[in-house]
Amino acid sequence: MNAGIPAEESDHRRTRQQNEQQDRGRRGFFPRGRLSPESLLKSTRYHPAAGTYPQVRAAGPHEKETAPLAWRGKTYRELITEILESDLSVLRRRTTEAGPYDPVVICVIRDDLLRLKLFLEYYRAAGIRAFAFLDDHSSDGTREYLLEQPDVTVYTASRPYTSCRRRAWINLIAETEGTGRWYMVLDSDELFDYRDRENRPVPELTAWLERKKAKCVKAVMVDMFSPEKLYDDSIRTPDDIVRVQNRFDSRFRIETVEGVEYVTAAGGRNRLFDAGGLDILLSKYPLVFWDRKLVMVTSHRFLPKGRNRPGRPDTVLRHYKFLPGDREKYALRVREGNFVHGSREYRQYMDHEKSGEAYRDCIRGFGTYQSYDSFAAIGILEDVWD
Repeated sequence: MNAGIPAEESDHRRTRQQNEQQDRGRRGFFPRGRLSPESLLKSTRYHPAAGTYPQVRAAGPHEKETAPLAWRGKTYRELITEILESDLSVLRRRTTEAGPYDPVVICVIRDDLLRLKLFLEYYRAAGIRAFAFLDDHSSDGTREYLLEQPDVTVYTASRPYTSCRRRAWINLIAETEGTGRWYMVLDSDELFDYRDRENRPVPELTAWLERKKAKCVKAVMVDMFSPEKLYDDSIRTPDDIVRVQNRFDSRFRIETVEGVEYVTAAGGRNRLFDAGGLDILLSKYPLVFWDRKLVMVTSHRFLPKGRNRPGRPDTVLRHYKFLPGDREKYALRVREGNFVHGSREYRQYMDHEKSGEAYRDCIRGFGTYQSYDSFAAIGILEDVWD
């Protein structure tokens, strides 16, 4: 039992999770079999938004907010198609047990052994006891390392990575691991941070969220940089990543779309790569209670729409995106075109990279990370414990 969680509350929570699991067995969100994506999209039973697809088609434009992806159905159709065609399989199941307030961490990874070692060390220290990784055909020892970890379930799939396929994998992993529980959906370059993290581990945070009847937290993704060069080759160990990449830009914008506030970059990557036209979204929902109605449609948005928490972010994802060797990875993503918009973001990185004095000029004036309190300069953060 997690420290600080009353026994009666833990029993109540476990009963609730068991009921959710039984309900999922009767009415899982993603049926596997002969049902076509078109039939699935039109089905009241499986559609997470309000009303059936024909009803939405008959509604006027003022009804768009009730079912945004049924109205603008391409993204949803592509996701459902990938889910139905997925060949997800398990290479190894973890041997550890996760309690009712212990989130399962879901991560899709490929050839990222250095970050992976930091990732596991960091989240284990934060109280995480269950991980679910999908290894996307790693060849650098990442898969072998994962298979040695007792608290990790390792998934794989034969079809090659695309951004849409990644979202399908994540939804299916959550369905396989079991709905009615908390999950953390993270990339291997993201470290989740919040006030008093050192003294209050993540399971205590999920217990607090449940007492508040909250379903998720919202995070701002803060890019971390070396003060000397973008792909700093002085980084050789997992500890070097946090030690060397300790600079961040505190300038962000808040934009409201359909009643939900999203964070976009005003500096950082925009300044380093002349990327103002990319509209990089920097708000995510890394910690979420996943019931059978929830669908992760993009990395920044869930359905039903009401599950996208309004208001400003209350947590941070420290984002370590530029490590030695990453330039070659990003060049491969450009050639394969398998990320959003044909890997346009990574093409921008390759075409507009700054180095030497031009890089240091951009970094000048950035904040220095020492603890979560360093992010006070961002000026848009709420307190997750309020």
